[in-house]
Amino acid sequence: MDFIKTILEKLKINEIFGILFIASLAITLMPSKVLIQLDILNFRIAYQQYLSAIIILVGAYYFYNIILKLYHCIRKIIYAPERLITNYLKNSMSEDEFNFLVEKFYNPYEKRFMLTAKIDYSDGRITPLEMNMIIYRASNLSSFGTLFDYNLHNYALHLLNEDIQKGLIIIDNKSIIANKKQRLCFDL
Repeated sequence: MDFIKTILEKLKINEIFGILFIASLAITLMPSKVLIQLDILNFRIAYQQYLSAIIILVGAYYFYNIILKLYHCIRKIIYAPERLITNYLKNSMSEDEFNFLVEKFYNPYEKRFMLTAKIDYSDGRITPLEMNMIIYRASNLSSFGTLFDYNLHNYALHLLNEDIQKGLIIIDNKSIIANKKQRLCFDL
């Protein structure tokens, strides 16, 4: 009995369920001639209801896990951060939100967007950028109660800096030109 206890302690629940499922399925589906040779026909007759219950319950458990993994794979494809960020940056972002990104994250001396900025939490332009995964709050610790550290999502940072290098975004002291639209801005 100690031997069985040791084996059960070392196995994980998925492995135990797998062993039970395969053994129950094999005993249930095996022809009677083979069961007579193995001398377990009486076992199958006596415990068929339990074997069937194991097959149903463990099969349902594995079916649920398979459906759950498929759901996560499909969700990852549909709601991929790269896809959402690209779509929002190229099509949906307002001029005010883009100016906000330039104001907070653009470094005019290095001519590139930076990863981190301190942003006042009461600024309403944060919400759509956070919802579309352009920025995220890096820390819940604040300076003076309202200034929080925000980061540009790595993919958004890469896209913005790449567009600057390709000349698709031009930022000078008086204006911003992005996606072939002139966007008025502040003095940098």
